[in-house]
Amino acid sequence: MKRDEEDDISSSSSSPPRKVSSSTTKYGTLQKKAVGFIDDDNSQQQQQNTTKKKNYHVFDQFLGNAKSTYTLNLGVDQYLGGGRDRGSISSFSETSIRESVKTRVKLHNTINPSVHKYKSLRREIEDSAVWRNHKNNILAEEEEERDKKEKVEKIKLTAYDPEILKSIDQAESRMVNLLLVGIGISVAIVGLTVSSSADYLLERKIEYALADFDGNGFMKYLTISLVFSFIAFVPIAYRPIAAGSGIAEAKATLNGIILPDATSLMTGFCKGVSVIFSVAASLPAGLEGPMIHLGLVLGANATRFLPSRNNTNQSTSKLDRLRTERHHLDFTAIGTAAGVTTAFFSPIGGVLFVMEEGSSFWSQRLTWRCFIAACVAIIAIYYYESIIMGIETTELAVFGGMTTTTLSSNFPDYDVWEYILFALLGALGGLTGAFFCVVNRKITLLRQNLNLYQKCLQVLVITAIVGCLTWYLPLYVPGVCREVAAVASFPEEEESNMYYQEYMELKHLRRYNCPEEGQYNDLATLFLNPLGSVGINLLFREKNGFFTAQSCVVAGLTHFLLLLIVFGTTISAGIFIPLLFAGACLGRAFAILMGGLLGTDLDECTYAIIGSAACLGGVVRVLISLTVIIANTTGLSYFTAPIMITTLMSRVVATAVSGGMPGIYDIIMKLRGIPFLEEEPPLGSKHLNLRARNIMQTDFPTISSEVRVKDLMDILRSNPDVDDFPVVREDDEFLLGIIERLTVLALLTRKDIFYDNTVTDTIEEDYSSFNYEGEIKLLTYTELEDIKAKLDNNSNSNNNILEDIERDYLNNENDDDSKEKYLYITPYAEIAPHTFDGHGSVERAYEKFRLLGLRTMLVLDYRNQRPIGIITRHKLNLIEEIGEEEHHIRTQRQNS
Repeated sequence: MKRDEEDDISSSSSSPPRKVSSSTTKYGTLQKKAVGFIDDDNSQQQQQNTTKKKNYHVFDQFLGNAKSTYTLNLGVDQYLGGGRDRGSISSFSETSIRESVKTRVKLHNTINPSVHKYKSLRREIEDSAVWRNHKNNILAEEEEERDKKEKVEKIKLTAYDPEILKSIDQAESRMVNLLLVGIGISVAIVGLTVSSSADYLLERKIEYALADFDGNGFMKYLTISLVFSFIAFVPIAYRPIAAGSGIAEAKATLNGIILPDATSLMTGFCKGVSVIFSVAASLPAGLEGPMIHLGLVLGANATRFLPSRNNTNQSTSKLDRLRTERHHLDFTAIGTAAGVTTAFFSPIGGVLFVMEEGSSFWSQRLTWRCFIAACVAIIAIYYYESIIMGIETTELAVFGGMTTTTLSSNFPDYDVWEYILFALLGALGGLTGAFFCVVNRKITLLRQNLNLYQKCLQVLVITAIVGCLTWYLPLYVPGVCREVAAVASFPEEEESNMYYQEYMELKHLRRYNCPEEGQYNDLATLFLNPLGSVGINLLFREKNGFFTAQSCVVAGLTHFLLLLIVFGTTISAGIFIPLLFAGACLGRAFAILMGGLLGTDLDECTYAIIGSAACLGGVVRVLISLTVIIANTTGLSYFTAPIMITTLMSRVVATAVSGGMPGIYDIIMKLRGIPFLEEEPPLGSKHLNLRARNIMQTDFPTISSEVRVKDLMDILRSNPDVDDFPVVREDDEFLLGIIERLTVLALLTRKDIFYDNTVTDTIEEDYSSFNYEGEIKLLTYTELEDIKAKLDNNSNSNNNILEDIERDYLNNENDDDSKEKYLYITPYAEIAPHTFDGHGSVERAYEKFRLLGLRTMLVLDYRNQRPIGIITRHKLNLIEEIGEEEHHIRTQRQNS
């Protein structure tokens, strides 16, 4: 077997070299015998059809052991429709099932727009010849500056001076620390502004409507809600990426995926405005998810505040390392951690959330930086709440209750035997979470074909429904008026009426339609108040009897079902707070009913907290960070163990009941075709003998070390979706490096680096020294990065950039021969790119690709270091998709 594999590689490596103008390469014949799928009886027939056996894709072999001979009559739209019916087995024929899958994979690569819709960032360290020269220049400038200050001639004893290196590193560290403080403070200010604005508008609207309760209160309530919801719709219509909670976008971005406009400041502004008015419209919308996305946006744009390269101060060049995509991803993660901190007042939860749900790459340095930004954010928040607002430090927990010095809230408690009930409540939360994910996915698929006007109408209709339910349900659900004296205790020496009024104002209790003074409508109190700052606080901290089981069930189910419909509409709205509220309502109802069944008094506050964790955990499937966040927001550290049990049970049950369906944010990414790489590789790569050469893309463009401009433009034009190009020697295709598309486009804008004659000398072995004053002019790193930044900001797509370059730079009437000149590519290519041997397992390739944050990984022929294929994020992600397809096919076989 091993000899057969080596023979395959050897035969492929003996193919004639390509010409410079060639834009594709083929990896020779890959016989199926090499992976154990050939029968000796059929070997002769296999050899007669050798031309059909070239470049076998992995998914021909993925189902290679299937002995049935039927085909699938699946249309392209059925397979690629994202959740539609996959079709059914229509007939039996001699064609094997793997040929059907092969055809669908090829169509998936060429037709499905999601395959190349999303680009990727790369965490790789800069390592090109121009970058090395740039570092040398920085060292020289720093040494010259030091010598001027010391005014002595220093004898150079070594190749470098440790003091200079330390000085450069300290300059970077100082700037990073400044950015961390800036991110923490800015995220805290934005978060406080958004939350206070939303709550202020909502409370003013409710008070204005209730002031005319017996008159036109409902019409005022509904009209203002419709106006607010329309205002919430407008920013999302302008910037659709700002819709939803933003956590799916945050996870994708931290995974290294570029979502167009997801991190722009305009997107953050649109999301902030939309979520303020979504909450003010009384829709079941939370602020926390959008606030996390706002933190991501601010972190991603932190490098904008680095000193400009055009500054005459030479010390600014020492900060160029912070402008790379590697640090861009780090600052994005830091901003996200600060966003979670601001949303929940939980700095540790913010760091854990980014670590658990987002970044594919993690390090101790990134942990400390996230921790510092989160620390700054929480200090800024506490300063505002304590110094400016005058809130006691003991009351700074988000869900610490509505307390004062005279009217304190209840502190929940539990017994150890109640862990069984916590696990049961977690299982129920898993059931509701699975129901939410399955149904919301189907609703989202139905919304895909709506136009802009239909989306606007949808938002307005849902707002009207929410307004009617929240206003009229407290009027027509019987037995909801409660006596304040039954749930509050006052000093005997004081007049109770005064304390009734103070108590009702403090607790935001709504008298609504209750006939007598000193009564409140508990259902109206739940419906006509901000969900987070009032509703959840009351549910978490008010003692038994404050709410009836009937009101809790009505409020919980209403908000849960409304959220099911609202989530996915064209507004910015999070689901954390609505799910916590619904779970808290159902948790209190569970305590009342179960207490009556068991004949004991269960603490309703305890089960409100546990119910909220169960409901949220069943939908989002988060464990560690969710436990810490809820423990921090309630200020009850002794609830850590019950919350851990609850979230674990809810995740296990939800995953089992939904047939392995992931959480809601992963569902969103799958529906959008986002190639998110999970930590665990797909099952097919773990349990099948798949190797890198089985999944690599064999048709890929390469660029020679020196190439004619015309040929280079043809390669770019014919491969608009390729981000990275291997750079090879022309004579033997030996790999020299890899160059990104934007760098090539930037080089084409500078005709002064084109030349007429080919270069006879090849690049030096160490790639480190180039003559900038010789025959061929080379751009400096700073010049190149400035051009790339301008191109990236001025064009929306690769094709637009190429068209602009050809029109503005290469079609000059006075210089018609520019396209016939040559361009020296090698100095700008990344040296020693990450590569993989074609014999290596797909599981190892997946792990290396994800952990290193790669965008492209080259597969090499180990004999001559010639690239024979490339592996991209989309190829790795496709393994999981086809694995699901195989499972569906086999299930249909068993049922037929």
